[in-house]
Amino acid sequence: MPESFTAILKFLVPLLVVLALSSCATTEPAAPREAAPAPERTVEEPVAAAEPAPAPEAVPAAPPSPAEARELIRRAAAHVSYGIAVRVDQDTYLGAVADVDGNGQLDIGLLLLGEDFGELADLRLLSDTTRLYHDDARTPELYLAVLSSDNGSFSERHRFYLGRRRVVSDVAVHPLRLDRASPAAFVVSVTTRDGSEQYWNTFSGDGIPTTLLVDNTGTTRTVLADIDSNQRLDFIRYQTVFEQGRGYDTLISWTRWSSAGFEAVETTNVVRNLRSFLDRAAESLRHGAWEQFVDRALLPATLAELAHAGLTPVQMIDRLLIPENGNRWSGLVARQRIEEVIFPEITRNPFRDIGIRTSFRTSLRVITAHGDTFFFLAEIGMQQNPFQPQQFFFEPIASQGE
Repeated sequence: MPESFTAILKFLVPLLVVLALSSCATTEPAAPREAAPAPERTVEEPVAAAEPAPAPEAVPAAPPSPAEARELIRRAAAHVSYGIAVRVDQDTYLGAVADVDGNGQLDIGLLLLGEDFGELADLRLLSDTTRLYHDDARTPELYLAVLSSDNGSFSERHRFYLGRRRVVSDVAVHPLRLDRASPAAFVVSVTTRDGSEQYWNTFSGDGIPTTLLVDNTGTTRTVLADIDSNQRLDFIRYQTVFEQGRGYDTLISWTRWSSAGFEAVETTNVVRNLRSFLDRAAESLRHGAWEQFVDRALLPATLAELAHAGLTPVQMIDRLLIPENGNRWSGLVARQRIEEVIFPEITRNPFRDIGIRTSFRTSLRVITAHGDTFFFLAEIGMQQNPFQPQQFFFEPIASQGE
């Protein structure tokens, strides 16, 4: 073997041994450790604030028996610090008891006179109507004290001042709704030379004192009704007024009870509005505008009923205008043209009843283009609620069996 090759082997063998030993000593690198998972973050959904539970409705206090009411009035009179209670008899005083605002506590309405009128503090004397005609009869100051009763104790809620009145006849309780006993008002009835007055005293839904004067005299009348069908009491006041050059008109004022107290709603009139209604009706008839006439003259329910029966506008007018001396309306207009329609002049309120649906009968004169004159009867009505857009209407006479 050549020396050069031998020398190379001597160099490579040791080197190969070292490399082999190094390979055996080398370990595989450890597999990388997985990172620990990050802790989950809990996202809390916003929680709506709990709504407060509605306060339970107060249960109105049960009305007391007559004996219990007398005892409460007697004890309330003893609690009053000033003012003089009006004695009814040995046991009680002039007043009334009710839970007027339905809060579960009884209220006592107690009539009081001013401190200087002690000699009148007897109902037999205070209610004597002959005192109205005695010039020297004294006229006391009147108050209505309202006290609350709670577990035998009394506290005065409010004292209503009623002014000076000579004769008082009664203190009573009247509900302000048709479907329940409360809310209610303490009503003080007064007699005057002109008629009567009632002072309605109570509290609004927020506990604020509220008063309404209801008068019935020679020129005013007030009726109580539910004209808008909401189960709340309405006060409808009719007042006769004189208008120069026109005659007498009737003003109708509407006051209603609401949770805010006694509220003035609206005022309308009778004579002026009725004249306008009849003028428009005459204009429609004069121009042959039959459909316009029945739209203006009939209440919607009546118009729908007659239309459902198959009647034309002219045939509907046959039900509304009844001839006194000739042809029915349909026969007249088929032959002649209408020249003039004249209703009587209205100089005062022709409706006899108030507070209800009412009507009156009148005549109208019709003049044709040929100069012929015919007379017809008509029944004119006013709605129970005179504040509706259609205050007046024609009532079918044929439907009344005539």
